[in-house]
Amino acid sequence: SLGALLAKDVGPADIVEVTERAAAKSLHVARLVLSALRGMFAHALARHVVKINPCDGVTAKAVVGPMPDRRLRLMLTEPELRALLPALHKQGRHNELALKILLATCTRIGELTRAEWGHINFQERVWVIPPENSKNKKRFVIPLPDVVLGWFAELEKIAFGSRYVLPVRVRRREGDFPMEATTLNVVCNRIHGDLGGACRRFTPHDLRSTARSHLAALGVDIIIAERCLNHSLGGLVAVYDQ
Repeated sequence: SLGALLAKDVGPADIVEVTERAAAKSLHVARLVLSALRGMFAHALARHVVKINPCDGVTAKAVVGPMPDRRLRLMLTEPELRALLPALHKQGRHNELALKILLATCTRIGELTRAEWGHINFQERVWVIPPENSKNKKRFVIPLPDVVLGWFAELEKIAFGSRYVLPVRVRRREGDFPMEATTLNVVCNRIHGDLGGACRRFTPHDLRSTARSHLAALGVDIIIAERCLNHSLGGLVAVYDQ
């Protein structure tokens, strides 16, 4: 939108227009766009390309409104899980196993959809999440109990030679690609529709908070439970307990 303009000719009205255009699709993206523009013109100002930063005084709140309330993470209750788990088979075996693995390993959806068979060690019974697949960019090793190891073994059989644990099922182009993370969001919505009032609407990420909450209910030590989720411990714990 701004590429054809000289940097010195860009004014606050142009910044507002670009931000509003992004907001029409996503408020989150609009805030990212404004942040990127502010940084870009701060660099231009430091390099004497412009005399003023056209983003000065333009705030995301003024253009697109305040941040929406953050959605609270859901903990599926035991009755909801008792309704949910037997119904998973209706969504296809690969989707069923994917959601069970997310719940059993406390992992993030992207860590699973980007997982490759080279990351699963059946002999040592571990799933190694490499730094590039981890949110905190640190290697993370997950011990696999028998039942989860069996789920991975079954997924390997139906991966049809793909390098990915969850390959894309409908190919629109040649090549080997992983499943889109949003696919499992759609599956969760379908499950909610099928179960009606027996289970609240949930996302794949809610399975992490569900697992974490049930770990607490079982009396698992808070540090162990947080490490199961690959959360950094932070604060004095991170400083003094190496």
